[in-house]
Amino acid sequence: MPARDDIYLIREEDVPLSPQELFTRASASLPNGATVRYGRARGFGNSMPTRNAVSLAPRETRRPLAAATLSMFICGLGQIYNRQAQLGVLYFLTEILFLAGHWALIRTWPMMRDIAVAVGLTEAGFLLSVAAIDAIMVVFLLLNVWQAYRQAEVNDGGFFGGFDSPLLSGAASLLLPGWGQLINGQLSKALFFLSTTLITAHVVCFAMLTPVLGLIIERGLGTVSPHRLTAGVMALVIGGAIMWILSVYDAVVVAGCRRHLA
Repeated sequence: MPARDDIYLIREEDVPLSPQELFTRASASLPNGATVRYGRARGFGNSMPTRNAVSLAPRETRRPLAAATLSMFICGLGQIYNRQAQLGVLYFLTEILFLAGHWALIRTWPMMRDIAVAVGLTEAGFLLSVAAIDAIMVVFLLLNVWQAYRQAEVNDGGFFGGFDSPLLSGAASLLLPGWGQLINGQLSKALFFLSTTLITAHVVCFAMLTPVLGLIIERGLGTVSPHRLTAGVMALVIGGAIMWILSVYDAVVVAGCRRHLA
């Protein structure tokens, strides 16, 4: 019986490319920030670049951290860093108008209250309106940080994987809750801890700088005492302090685990 010869078909994509040919062909289609990875050619024992082994992957960049940090401390500065000058100026002017409006409101509270009553608003309704504006501003500040971070990722074609320094992350969260999480590359956690700080600060300032506490006592008709209100405000402050401590703890633990696994 005659011997049978085996016939093998080799497809073009299985033919290995030289490194020079691979990078020459891939560089023309690579977007900003993408890298070339090697795949394993079928039928070969070693990893070799082939025609179907080119994959695009975003590279790591620190620009999202820089942009979000700038916007965290000065609203709109991260957008300017991302080359969005008009948007950055808009964010900055909005924050300035908000702060100036609150300062003017506190300085002229009796007159503003009389104007509100004249147009049909009660004092309680006027206070609720101011509180609603405060809540919108908290969301606005968080959106400012989120937009700066994500836009930097888009501009640079990469992502920020975070540092592995427990000391740096812990010190950052000790300075401002959420900043350490940002350094760890955890944007969602950063926004959460930052939001708790902003909410606590706004509520405490609102209670101390407006007559809302006196109004609650007056409308409570004796059921709400000043001591209870003071205890409520203190509980809020203690809650904010606990979240602050948790932010530092979380930043240190995450960075430590990342260093241990590296």
